[in-house]
Amino acid sequence: MCVAATKSTLWCPTPNPVKTKTKTKEEKTKEEKTKEEKTKKKKKTKKKKKEEEEEKKKKKKKKKKIKTKTKKKKNKRKKEG
Repeated sequence: MCVAATKSTLWCPTPNPVKTKTKTKEEKTKEEKTKEEKTKKKKKTKKKKKEEEEEKKKKKKKKKKIKTKTKKKKNKRKKEG
């Protein structure tokens, strides 16, 4: 049976009303904590990747410097001898 709620609309009761689950404070805090942990892990991994890249760059730079120094020494020896 539908009942007129206002002049233009009708209100019909549902046979089984859908219940929406309301979250408790504990559930909300758990969700927030898990989100925070995930973001922290992501930040840590990003920091680690950046550090590794910087270390690789430093190693490459060091290797290049060593190579240039040895070449200069060899050239000097050739000129002297």
